Amino acid sequence: LTSAAIAAGITWTDGSTSEKTLTFTINRESVTIPTVLNATQTYKGGEYEFGVSNYDSTKMTVNTSGLTSSVAGTTVTWDSATEKFKATDAAVYTVKFKLTSPNYMWSDNTTTDQSKTITINKKELTFNISNSTTSASNPTFDFGSAGNITVNASASGISTPDFVLNMYYIKDGDTTNPLTTGVDQDARTLDVSEIASSGSYKLCVELTSAAANKNYSIANG
Repeated sequence: LTSAAIAAGITWTDGSTSEKTLTFTINRESVTIPTVLNATQTYKGGEYEFGVSNYDSTKMTVNTSGLTSSVAGTTVTWDSATEKFKATDAAVYTVKFKLTSPNYMWSDNTTTDQSKTITINKKELTFNISNSTTSASNPTFDFGSAGNITVNASASGISTPDFVLNMYYIKDGDTTNPLTTGVDQDARTLDVSEIASSGSYKLCVELTSAAANKNYSIANG
């Protein structure tokens, strides 16, 4: 109360005239947590763009220092103009959204960065094995006779796949001694006439350690 009010005999309702303190609170504004749209895809040989729902650039931003990947040599970027994430290679990417003011909080009542994941799965290769005998599978050749086996590999939907394969064969289940005599890695063929001895053989195909192979997989291996 002012001194004039006190002199006039004015008091608070409790009969006092001393200064009163009023406590009040301004709560933070609740901000809806953004969601990355269609966040799981399969490698297609080109760039993906991932839109974001509930993104409000006046209240949040993307923490670009928090953009990480599970696979070395792969990256995800944020385009602030289109408000989309961009990534090409197969990996699990982590992106983070950051509030721009201490006056905001997320709708889950937290204020720390919100982490979301973007997944681009590896493209599984399709194989078709052909041979020069009349048998479509498990072919039989006479020792020393002409014959070949061809491995046709493809990645459906990718016009120019860049995977790199390694072909070899094993004799009588001996996995410790892979054989490559007669194998043409570029043509993906095996000339059986060059095999040194008769026996039961198994042809094997695997992805090499080439960097491009991070985007591909082979079923069951």
